[in-house]
Amino acid sequence: MIVTSRPVNLLILFICFIPFLFLGIFDLDEGAFAATSLQMVKDGQYLIPYIGEELRLEKPILSYWIQALFLTIFGFSEYSLRAPSLIAALIWGYGFATFVKENNTRVTRSDILINFFTLPGIFLISFAATADAFLNLFITLALINLYKFEEQKKNKYLNLAAAWIALGFLTKGFAIVAICGLVFLFYCFFNRKLNSFLSAILNIKAWTIFIIIVSPWLVYLYMQTSSEAVMYMLFGQSFGRFQTHLKTTADLFFIT
Repeated sequence: MIVTSRPVNLLILFICFIPFLFLGIFDLDEGAFAATSLQMVKDGQYLIPYIGEELRLEKPILSYWIQALFLTIFGFSEYSLRAPSLIAALIWGYGFATFVKENNTRVTRSDILINFFTLPGIFLISFAATADAFLNLFITLALINLYKFEEQKKNKYLNLAAAWIALGFLTKGFAIVAICGLVFLFYCFFNRKLNSFLSAILNIKAWTIFIIIVSPWLVYLYMQTSSEAVMYMLFGQSFGRFQTHLKTTADLFFIT
């Protein structure tokens, strides 16, 4: 492995993000996020996401709030829409690098960061005006704390994991629950530590933290819309797409 100096690593990292300053909105999802956040600011209504007169419940509320905050502070521009993802990605990368550094002292944090941010998928997510950078940030922080909980048997790490999962839930719904739950289950299973998994999922305080964070907005959404809207936001937009994809694949199979 080629090891470079920290200043060179940081310079390369800065150069990688120069295009971020000039990119316009070019993706359908970016356009939907941008339109929803812009309408929040213009209407002064920040609790229910809309595009025009239609509810926008493909994603929960948190990423819209963050984009709306940046639009309010920095004005209506692509920069305001992309900056939140960049900041989330930088925290994501720093958290990941710190965790790796704690467990492998032979590498430097700057070397980890330069390798991290030059991965094509991460590089693109880092300035996409969507919820993906935030989701990956919360997944990473949650899994790091679940790992520390299993290793050190301290409930403070489980409580932190519950908080990160709750924020991820408000970003992209059940995706983070499924991902973190399955990863932690497989880790505990293959390391013969299923007691740690059971201890985590049966911890009342962790569930209380999760519910306290996610329930206020869900209750408000239910009161202002309908149970069908809440169920669509929770299940339809994620599992509905999966079922549609399976049906399409099956139809193509039988046609073939």
